[in-house]
Amino acid sequence: MRGSGLYLNWTARARAVPIVDEIRRRGITLKRVGNELIGPCPKCGAGEDRFAVNTEKQVFNCRVCAVGGDVIKLVEHLDGVDFNAACEKLVGPRPKANGKDHSGHVERR
Repeated sequence: MRGSGLYLNWTARARAVPIVDEIRRRGITLKRVGNELIGPCPKCGAGEDRFAVNTEKQVFNCRVCAVGGDVIKLVEHLDGVDFNAACEKLVGPRPKANGKDHSGHVERR
């Protein structure tokens, strides 16, 4: 598939964003307990320790919402967006298959 390498690189870049950086960017305040950050879930607001981010494994978990995963899944959960939109929020627009943006280009036949 043409351009799939660009897509994989784009998703790899999104996955490489440290989950703590995304938590901080959003202004979410959590308490450090060992290698975890814990606090109320930023989405459902439940509990003082129902939401946790494991800083070593780079994953989160909300025991009330019953959802967890990597930084991409965190953005999906908090913003209610799909995978592609979450990646865009983390690292910008998905690259075009040929590496060029022809959004204003009219194709000739």
